[in-house]
Amino acid sequence: MARQILVALASASLQAALASDAFGLIEFHIGDARDDPPVDKPPGYLARVTPLDLTVQSFDQFPPNVDLQGTKLDGMLLFSPMSLHTCEEAYGERPGSAPIAVAVGAAPGATQVRFDFDDPVASVGLLLLGLDVSAQVEVRASNGALLTELRIPAPAQRGSVLWLGITSDATQVSRVDLVPTSWDEYGFDDVEYGRAAPEPGSVILLTPAALLACGVRRLRRRGRARRTAHKLGGRELHNGWR
Repeated sequence: MARQILVALASASLQAALASDAFGLIEFHIGDARDDPPVDKPPGYLARVTPLDLTVQSFDQFPPNVDLQGTKLDGMLLFSPMSLHTCEEAYGERPGSAPIAVAVGAAPGATQVRFDFDDPVASVGLLLLGLDVSAQVEVRASNGALLTELRIPAPAQRGSVLWLGITSDATQVSRVDLVPTSWDEYGFDDVEYGRAAPEPGSVILLTPAALLACGVRRLRRRGRARRTAHKLGGRELHNGWR
């Protein structure tokens, strides 16, 4: 079952990547579909996100039945035209990171879930729970322009759990829309998004300059202190002779 999904997605993933060439290479990575978590993340996805600075939202900080519509978490805004609330089970599927996941109500042909990022990201990944129908994944730029898209085929086994990952060779992804093509209720968990980590070289180059600046300021303060002490000492001596 999982292999059939991966084979079906291999061609679509290549087409999506080629279609986005004008914007930079964008790739989709689909993990094995299983009956329940944990789900292994694809090696290609892991290789691309390893150098990135990842932010992970497990939603475990929320109790069940919290409405997340319009909630912003570390620069990521969640939106859905239907219900979007925390739960202990997303339609029969356990969360990827217990105890809390996010459940999504059903609405055919509408943008069921939208992930908006304040600053563009280089990767997005999430665990899909119980998605039983095909779905369209749309990747958009900051101006809303469609960069690329991918259709996830419906799994043969109901209640599958799979990993969806998106990577970009440039930090350009500002929004991801997940649109099921027909009526379905499902959930998601462990949303992670990555940005380029600060370059170690920049820190190394700045450190000597900062140390030099500190040393110059320290020497200047020491020089002023000596001159002040010398002047004070002279006045004290002069006053003593009086």
